[in-house]
Amino acid sequence: MFRIFNSTKKNIDLFKVYKVNEEVHLLEFLINREFKNFNISDFTQKVSSNPLLNQTPYDEKFLNLVGSEIVGDDLNPKSISGKTRLVFFFHYLELDKPLNTPFGKIVIPEAIQLPDRLSSKITYNAPS
Repeated sequence: MFRIFNSTKKNIDLFKVYKVNEEVHLLEFLINREFKNFNISDFTQKVSSNPLLNQTPYDEKFLNLVGSEIVGDDLNPKSISGKTRLVFFFHYLELDKPLNTPFGKIVIPEAIQLPDRLSSKITYNAPS
């Protein structure tokens, strides 16, 4: 498990949200500093139909700063030594509700089409 260190500077920004299909989105974050002990399950969104349930990330990947290469994933996590990007799939994301993060709530921007730099590297495979 990994946990992001807090500081007075903003540690993470939701860079873009990409629509994969009607039920799945890919979220891309820019991480602005070194971190270790990060727990990806700290990113959640309450399920409207059942407030006791949370949606959580799926199949996370760490990318280089420009977002063109995978440098770590959920099976091979990597301590980040500087700025990098984090992407993960999210099922049933409600765009009109904030995303809960270790740093507070983040407003979700409008979803856009998945760019070639990601679609050529990251493939959605439904959980079994």
